Amino acid sequence: MPTHVKSDKLNCMSSNWKQVKPDDAFQFLDAVRETDHSVLFEPSLCDVFLHPLDFFDGYDLLRISNTYAPPFVIMDYVSNGENHYYLDGSDHALQTLCTQGSVRLTEDNVLDYIDLYFSYVYERGNSIVFIRNPQNTNFKGSDGMGNHFKAIQKHTSVRVNWSDEDDAFVIHAPLLYQDKTREGVIHVAKNGRIDLIAPLKVSFLDAPRGVESIPIAHPKADDILRQMRDLLVKVPTGERLLKIADEKDVEIHVIGSPNYQAIATNKPTIYLFMPEAQFNADMHQALQLGGALRDMEQILGGYPRPSKDEDPQIFFAINYDKNLNLLMEICKIVEEFEEINIPEAVAAMRRIGIEDIYGGYKNKAEPDEMHQIYIKMMTKQGFIL
Repeated sequence: MPTHVKSDKLNCMSSNWKQVKPDDAFQFLDAVRETDHSVLFEPSLCDVFLHPLDFFDGYDLLRISNTYAPPFVIMDYVSNGENHYYLDGSDHALQTLCTQGSVRLTEDNVLDYIDLYFSYVYERGNSIVFIRNPQNTNFKGSDGMGNHFKAIQKHTSVRVNWSDEDDAFVIHAPLLYQDKTREGVIHVAKNGRIDLIAPLKVSFLDAPRGVESIPIAHPKADDILRQMRDLLVKVPTGERLLKIADEKDVEIHVIGSPNYQAIATNKPTIYLFMPEAQFNADMHQALQLGGALRDMEQILGGYPRPSKDEDPQIFFAINYDKNLNLLMEICKIVEEFEEINIPEAVAAMRRIGIEDIYGGYKNKAEPDEMHQIYIKMMTKQGFIL
């Protein structure tokens, strides 16, 4: 049985992650817990990790890894032990630290700083990606920083120097913009402002406003759910699953996050994760909702997610079976969209990264073969060792 990666590539920026001691982890979870979504902060399900950030004075990166079911849900915060700011896919946390004057930049850490920004903040349709390795362009969100930083180290063309004339750190580095690698020039001021000079001119953190707290709930949840429903109801499988959810009064929540994910708990309750700064749903989120709705259907039918206390082989075997089942349901939905000439579903399926599953589905692969396709796909994506 393959081993599941415990915390979705715990190597962002570097391998300098340390697991927080149980008592300290409990205190942190208690401090950030939101009553309406308490299952996401349940201490028996959550591990907490810390990564030091030397460019924020007194603040570290704190990661909650919820091990309810693989792939595990990750929620990241910047915290000084007293103030905890959730990284929700917007720049609210980073604006707040800039406003507080907590930014401490040097030539040695400024690359880490912009790496964190472009990894965690959803900007302009995700069109700008910092130091994306041309041979591995799949990383964005909380698992992206380490891969970006490793790519930085490999690019001999990356240059960083302080410019008195520009009153900023001047960085020359390759950027991925509109799906093409281009020579980028970035100016970073000591107060945290980021000015992209090339391949286009745009500024980030140039007019920061502080916040007291950052809730995890997405502010546009109602609109996003309506948009996803409007897409799914166009095909028979999506319509059927939505009808079940409505009849059983299943709660569906949208959570702000730099990561795209959907899970169904055994209540059942569905959680969808997407950037807080993204105000519109697209086919990508609709397909993920479709998969979570299929998991909901199985749970209601008496096939729940296993307890974490189960033997690991049983725990992962059941979870992998259920994950494959919901992915097959997504494939069925994609096929139905193809039949009514809506090609966006195929593009979204590829964006999710399940082309191999879809190929097996279209070729009517036997169950054992589909299981092997799933294991290979998850291994290739780094979720399984």
